Amino acid sequence: MPSNIYTPTSEFTNEIIDQDLLNKRAVSEAAVITRIGDRTYDELLEDCKMGHRAELFLILYCGYTDNPSGFKDLYAPDGREIEIKVVRSEHNIGKVLRHLDWMRLTCGYDVADKVYFFELSNAYQLKWTGKFNGERYVLEREIVL
Repeated sequence: MPSNIYTPTSEFTNEIIDQDLLNKRAVSEAAVITRIGDRTYDELLEDCKMGHRAELFLILYCGYTDNPSGFKDLYAPDGREIEIKVVRSEHNIGKVLRHLDWMRLTCGYDVADKVYFFELSNAYQLKWTGKFNGERYVLEREIVL
């Protein structure tokens, strides 16, 4: 049940996330990823956990629901599909936006129109949102949930 002390823009740490659920989700996702680049399995698994921590925060505390379709992430409380990305620096956002463009426009994947970008430093925090504008993914001037 969502807690009324958290909102999607609240800062959170790994300690409030159900670790068994996190591990189950991350291991399951890592097992089906075929494009791992130069990452080791442990690095891939940690990348999966980074994303799933943000997803689980929104599911467990903010009223979002899981989207069980393939690599889809979440449904917002109003039913919209949301793509979740976690970056360690805002400098990585451009690369992520270009990757989303490539996935949607070149590969033909059904990627959500809305993207939430969490930044991970000492804690996780939703810092930016993006959207598909009909031609490409763009960052929004302010957080729009």
